[in-house]
Amino acid sequence: MRGEDALGRGRPADDVPRYSLVVAYDGTAYHGFQLQRPGLDTVAARLEAALAKISPEGERGERVVVTGASRTDAGVHAKGQVCAFSSRLTVPCDHLPQALNSHLPPDIVVLSAQRAAPGFDPRRDAVSKTYRYYVWRSPLPSPFYRKWSLHFPFRLDLEACRAALEPLEGRHDFAAFRDTGSSAQTTTRTIHRACIESRPVPAWHPPGGEVLTFEVTGDGFLYHMVRIIVGTMLEVGQGRLPPDVTREALRSGVREELGPTAPAHGLWLERVSYESPTEAEAAPARGEPSAALLPGGVYLP
Repeated sequence: MRGEDALGRGRPADDVPRYSLVVAYDGTAYHGFQLQRPGLDTVAARLEAALAKISPEGERGERVVVTGASRTDAGVHAKGQVCAFSSRLTVPCDHLPQALNSHLPPDIVVLSAQRAAPGFDPRRDAVSKTYRYYVWRSPLPSPFYRKWSLHFPFRLDLEACRAALEPLEGRHDFAAFRDTGSSAQTTTRTIHRACIESRPVPAWHPPGGEVLTFEVTGDGFLYHMVRIIVGTMLEVGQGRLPPDVTREALRSGVREELGPTAPAHGLWLERVSYESPTEAEAAPARGEPSAALLPGGVYLP
């Protein structure tokens, strides 16, 4: 017996094995993660095309539906997107990443795969998600960071930015922190952590400067919410908006009181947690490097 998925199409019955994947991708070339109208290239469409090559359903011309924990927008990247699908695969789990990667473009990589509980929903079952936004704050841009961070040549008052971030932590109505086009039925969300870190740009970049990392962890996010937070912080850091603008916007719910929506290419989905935030989202040590290595020997913070 078949039900319907979120797109109104048939989903496999509960006795069909469920799988989860952790996927990393450079979102530059894609119209976001979620499958959209025909002709738009998305990460989910590429994953479904790869599954069609290795699954018995694909051999019969049937679609294997892939759902993700986050619907990352066009141009947004991910280090730890969690996806799920149901299939009667014959490929063992430990061979599944290699099998899928052989049919995926080089800017999408399946990092791991495992069997999931029946009915596992990577979005609804998630306890928290962590996003990072990278800003290359230097007089001159970097040819290596240009697709993965926002070049911003102006000085910023980071203490003012931190003061503006502080009121966001906790459970609030974030109606002011969403753009039009959101289908969310409620605008109340919980932010577990909102912070900003700074480190010098690499020595090979003579103009100097710093790489800023805005990190936000919460139980869910509204449309463009993280990018609005970052755009507002850039205004606060330049003195164009006061640090208490975020507190006032939480009270008023008026989008126009905040800064612009930051461009998509600086945003990364860092990880998705299915555990208690106190256990899964321990604060990283300041200055702890990421494992993401960019061209030219550059590590993302």
